[in-house]
Amino acid sequence: MSKSWDETALGVINVYSQRSHCRYFKVAAAFYRGPRLLTIGYNGPPSGEAHCDEVGCVRDNGEECCGTHAEINAITNAASLGIDISYSILYCVYFCCYRCAKQLINLPITEFVYLYDYPDEDSQRVLEMFARHNIKVRQLKE
Repeated sequence: MSKSWDETALGVINVYSQRSHCRYFKVAAAFYRGPRLLTIGYNGPPSGEAHCDEVGCVRDNGEECCGTHAEINAITNAASLGIDISYSILYCVYFCCYRCAKQLINLPITEFVYLYDYPDEDSQRVLEMFARHNIKVRQLKE
């Protein structure tokens, strides 16, 4: 029996998240329209900047992470290639933070599908915002 589209997307983001050099969170995000993968991204520093596993993680010194979240990298990848990701579904390894949620609402997306909760005090706020904007939220199980 073949895999469902959810299982396929889950497999894609799990594999792609391994591109991340972050030692705390390995995250990938992929935009889909129906069964079609539109764009993908993973968390990490801006292009050309050193990765944390090369120079050390600034979070260890109490500083804010210099990496860009997977959702934003996926949006940037789409923009740089001229790919329309509006009204698509976003699959992500972790639930999104408040800053990413604002960008997803502005696209807009129709659905946010994720695997794991993100340790963020704004998660309830994000859920409420998504509900106000009719963005469906689903958590998948591995």
